Amino acid sequence: MNIRMDNKTRTWIENQGGICTVNLVAYPGQVNNKRLLVDFECSTEPPHNLEDYYRLELDGAALYFHKKLEQKKKDVELRVSGREPFEYLEVKGFKRLFTEAV
Repeated sequence: MNIRMDNKTRTWIENQGGICTVNLVAYPGQVNNKRLLVDFECSTEPPHNLEDYYRLELDGAALYFHKKLEQKKKDVELRVSGREPFEYLEVKGFKRLFTEAV
């Protein structure tokens, strides 16, 4: 997995504690044939179950990616968007809104 981020993003992650976690989020309810609709979100907290995540270090930042995330592109890009105090972290390169069997 190739991970790219610019200096602004690197600094933002450092200021948030040096951790970035990309979690799976299951939407309530079910889609066809007992499947859940799943997306992902970013947080600056460490994951609860470390065995469910890949851990990578990049320029002093600890990056955690859930093992069930599917890469859509070869490169994964992390980027901070917005203006203070409304900045947020974007992740590109993973498949969004996929279904998972329950």
